Amino acid sequence: MPSDPFYRPPRRWTLGEFLMLPEDRGERVELDDGSLLVSPAPSIPHQRVERRVLVGIDAALPPTMEVFTGVNVLLNMSTMLIPDLAVVDACGRDALFFEADDVLMVVEIVSPSSRATDRNRKRELYAEAGIQHYVVIDPPVSPVRTDLFRLGEHGRYEPVGEPMLGVLMLTEPVPVAVKLD
Repeated sequence: MPSDPFYRPPRRWTLGEFLMLPEDRGERVELDDGSLLVSPAPSIPHQRVERRVLVGIDAALPPTMEVFTGVNVLLNMSTMLIPDLAVVDACGRDALFFEADDVLMVVEIVSPSSRATDRNRKRELYAEAGIQHYVVIDPPVSPVRTDLFRLGEHGRYEPVGEPMLGVLMLTEPVPVAVKLD
């Protein structure tokens, strides 16, 4: 494969081709069923919320778990997403990506351009991969809105309680409360 970062194969991208792309240059590149999804770096309000959630969750985690920002999560051989935050049960492992089985929870922080993807497509993909907990935080809304989902019996996410405003409160996979506004 050419080293040109704008190389486009004549067919769907394979996982191998995707993994050969250059590292982050400020944009987020994901693989969704063989198609590349490219988005710009998150806004400052997005990053503020992300930092608060990261610090809060990290402080509450037991030594067997870790939380990461912008880590590759392999959902299947043609789909690798990069959630804003991922809590994994694979402490200390150094890898290019985590498999969905290692991921206990993903957090997506909505940007105006990602609202439909975060609330629909990614929700569907994470559920299909069997990730137990999905959190959607919407900072463009004031106060910040947080929706919690847990994987249900039929492989679909079900809401956990009512949406929260201005706060993230979890009981699973780890108890934590984080003020977001």
